[in-house]
Amino acid sequence: MVDATILTAMISYFGWGVYSARVLSATAAVLATWLLNRHWTFRDQASDNKIRESSTYAGIQLLGVVINFSVYGVSIYLSSTLMEYPVLPAAMGSITAMLFNFTASKRYAFTG
Repeated sequence: MVDATILTAMISYFGWGVYSARVLSATAAVLATWLLNRHWTFRDQASDNKIRESSTYAGIQLLGVVINFSVYGVSIYLSSTLMEYPVLPAAMGSITAMLFNFTASKRYAFTG
């Protein structure tokens, strides 16, 4: 929701391009997911070593962003229709990356 809301606002109301708006929206979404994961999803698995946990989480999220942007970019490149509705490829990228991020975060970041 954070990603889609910011993406739509930046494109529709502020005239940003589909890629620059996506960088901002994805960055905000990563911050939101860290807060949610740390305080709710993996609360019982949160580590006392916050430096290791946060750096591992950041690395996982970086890979997730690469996956997310790849799906987003390929979708827009292959379909002019999807370029007209960028929230759809954003959702496709987010869902794909979410599956990776959740699995990798549970396995590698939140191991306390």
